[in-house]
Amino acid sequence: MRNRIFWGAAVFAVLLSGAVSGQSVVGRNTNAVGPTPDGFYRGIPHYQDNEAHCDRNPQLPSNIICMANGYAGADDAIGDAWPRIFETQDNARTWLSRFAKGSAADDFSSDLGLGFGADPIMVCFPGGCGGFFIASSRSEGGGTGGGVYMALLPEVNSEVGFRHVDEAGPPRTVQIGTGGNFLDKIDAIFIPDTDNPGTIPVTLTVETSPGVTVPDTVPRQWIKGRFIVVYASINSSNQNVRIFSTYSDDYGLNWSPPKQVANTTGVDTGVAVSAIGDTVFYAYRQFADDSGGQVDAIWGAVSTNRGQTVRKPFVVVDNWCAFDQPTLPNADDQSIVASRTNNFVDISNDGNYFVMVLAGRLRGPPPGNSCFTPPFDYPAGSRVYVTRAGSSGKNWIAPEPLAPRNESDGPRNGHSFQFMPAVDCVLGVCQAIWYDSIRDSIRNFSYVEPMPAEGMPARNWPSAADAFETFPLFGDFIHELTELDGPDNGKFIQFRRTADVYTRQFTVSGSGPNPFIFRDLEPVRVTNFQLAAVSPSVVVEVEQLPFGLKQYKRETVSFMGDYIGLASKKIRGGPDPANPSAPPIYEPNYGIDDENPQLKPSWFAYWTDTRNARGQLYTQNIEDSVPFEKTPSPGGMGGMGNAAPADDDTDLGEQLLSSNKKLGAEGVEDSNPGDPVPLDCSPWEPSSILNAIDNRNRIKDADVYGALIEVPATAWVLSASKGLGRIVPDPQNPGEVIPLQRTYTIAARNEDRENGKKFRFRIMNQPVGFLANEARASWLQLPFKDFDNEAEPPLEQVDEDVGPKSSVTVALFVVSAEPINPVNVNVYEVDTLDNETLVETLTVDGALFAGDLVTPFGAPADVNLEEIHNPFVYAPTATVWNPDVWNPDVWNPDVWNPDVWNPDVWNPDVWNPDVWNPDVWNP
Repeated sequence: MRNRIFWGAAVFAVLLSGAVSGQSVVGRNTNAVGPTPDGFYRGIPHYQDNEAHCDRNPQLPSNIICMANGYAGADDAIGDAWPRIFETQDNARTWLSRFAKGSAADDFSSDLGLGFGADPIMVCFPGGCGGFFIASSRSEGGGTGGGVYMALLPEVNSEVGFRHVDEAGPPRTVQIGTGGNFLDKIDAIFIPDTDNPGTIPVTLTVETSPGVTVPDTVPRQWIKGRFIVVYASINSSNQNVRIFSTYSDDYGLNWSPPKQVANTTGVDTGVAVSAIGDTVFYAYRQFADDSGGQVDAIWGAVSTNRGQTVRKPFVVVDNWCAFDQPTLPNADDQSIVASRTNNFVDISNDGNYFVMVLAGRLRGPPPGNSCFTPPFDYPAGSRVYVTRAGSSGKNWIAPEPLAPRNESDGPRNGHSFQFMPAVDCVLGVCQAIWYDSIRDSIRNFSYVEPMPAEGMPARNWPSAADAFETFPLFGDFIHELTELDGPDNGKFIQFRRTADVYTRQFTVSGSGPNPFIFRDLEPVRVTNFQLAAVSPSVVVEVEQLPFGLKQYKRETVSFMGDYIGLASKKIRGGPDPANPSAPPIYEPNYGIDDENPQLKPSWFAYWTDTRNARGQLYTQNIEDSVPFEKTPSPGGMGGMGNAAPADDDTDLGEQLLSSNKKLGAEGVEDSNPGDPVPLDCSPWEPSSILNAIDNRNRIKDADVYGALIEVPATAWVLSASKGLGRIVPDPQNPGEVIPLQRTYTIAARNEDRENGKKFRFRIMNQPVGFLANEARASWLQLPFKDFDNEAEPPLEQVDEDVGPKSSVTVALFVVSAEPINPVNVNVYEVDTLDNETLVETLTVDGALFAGDLVTPFGAPADVNLEEIHNPFVYAPTATVWNPDVWNPDVWNPDVWNPDVWNPDVWNPDVWNPDVWNPDVWNP
């Protein structure tokens, strides 16, 4: 019966999620929590990962790097949450995972000696990434010791495995909390130096696996630029929050003295930062206090010199009806389960305008239009909004809904909770993302109101519909049916809430009545789930994203994390093809690329997802703990007689409105104090796989999921940086040398679900040395030496046809005597009239921001000395390869008799509605 409860809640007709036309083409959902290679600490598998933050390699956008709160070591060697790194080199198709350094699972030379790490921010630059996070130790007031740290992840030129590896030793220190202050809520950006471009030398030691350095020291030439990190400093004794900004011009080796951005009060505060040129805009949340002297609001501050000084803060949005909810259950009411969320803002820019998104609770009806005033007798819900300001960071306009609902949008006026928004702008286009419960609302109203699905019993529970509509939280809760519900009076119904991720694309206008021009006619759903055909005409989803699973604090509370987001290519540029020896020039990629104005943007959307949780996901009663034992309790299904006594007299409404609460670290504690979990191996050693003997990890599975949001056609290069100008001995002419030919693989993908496309690949410039027959770029491998480019010109253009939802790869061959010699390639979509639409501009070169190519393990030759090999031909053995052995009679199609797959097995009578007893059935 329990399985029927769960699957009944999960099955949802696909017809309710019809496609919406627009610019946001969402790819398949992918689980970013990939396997951990041998040699790295794994922890206990299938635990929680949340609060991810991702970025894309500016040189190789198909290389996506994420960092998230990882709990696989919480019941193990680490003892609590610690940042975990996820990486893909093939556009989110396959992933690898490992823990960031600095935890108790590392040896003493790398261990920071702190209890937990959380709130990661990933920022990438040409040649590497910086993974920023907080680390501290648990205390009643939030955290003690610790501060903000940076995992410097230099890029190594590896085409397999991790492309970004750990710097040897512990993470770099950005700032330490002092005087009882706990550092929290960080954000970070990287600004390339466009006024004084060039490179700076960086020497560091890297590890490809724990304790293994390859080589001992790695020299790099990284571009000039500045990291800016902003964070909140919380004093738990007097509820005081100050916001600081610091910067580094040498990749985290040294940091500037912190500059105060703001001095505020409240439970907690979220901070965000973005920059247009030298103008840096800081945004933060002000929480209302109990006295009423301070209201919920969004504030901002500006620096005009890239963070060196910060001007006085000012109000951006005043008296905001913010959507906040605490972690529930608590001692006051065990019949509610909710994940904590707060209205933290997110900002980006399109090169001309700063853009901010935020979440607000629906206000009460006129004339009061009150914000969240008990007794909660008006329709509840929340909406996400967007606002913008000019490049000065001033004069913000009134926020507008990103996804407005009205009476025509569905039952109960489009009832839904929208929250936790994020925004990212690239190439002059902005993409927003958020959690939304609209489909969950449709499902629940359809169940409790007299609109039954086919085969389900008719019912009319108006009190349940009213309770659902006015319930002020997005969480699981119990409702007792009343006399309004007829013969079902006194029975209990439990609402188990699910969510989806939605997105919408827009551009920003500087004037006129429409400051935001939406490129998607309606919001587009990002989450997609596995499908099953339950009849010849009905296809249903057999997965869901439950939002209230008790997975933390010994399975007593739920926590989805505070963030979701979008990753894009943040930096563009590179060496000048006409002058490869000149300093490379890079610039932010937020605005339109004037040299390639037709370029279209793409994003990787990421969020926390619980679809893979297994075992007993839900308790029989909402207030029960997990794992649980079914015991008789008064109150029928609800069992509300088991609610724990309150620790104080504060009711739920007062608790939600009050800011007089203890401060807490943002990663929910999951160290499970008390009896240790027995493990199947002791003592712990690196590469050990630890599993709890009692299988307590069976429900602790929250994963980082993602999906590409792309235009209908995309293109990328799999490895853009390979050292050119390498020389190898010529076996035919001892003592002489020849240039090395390099091969670059370029891919293009057709995202159209129905129609094929033609792609055109065109070489836009020949490398320096072409006229002297010392360099050559061609789609043909031969000749790669002793060529005459005038007599035998290279093939500079190829066309390839690609089917729907398919991709194609082509090989570009470059020969050069110059070590840095960039070649630009344009990829076009070509219609039937031979009209070209630019898809992407790609650059391949020998700019060694990532160093020399790493020779794959077991390779017979150094790829930096030789890339093209003569094949060794093995003579076949006639007897072994006898085709008679592969007799096609063995594969007789009669064995696959379709009668075996008799559709009668899927008899709908098995799904008898009488089995779904309303006393137990979950809506």
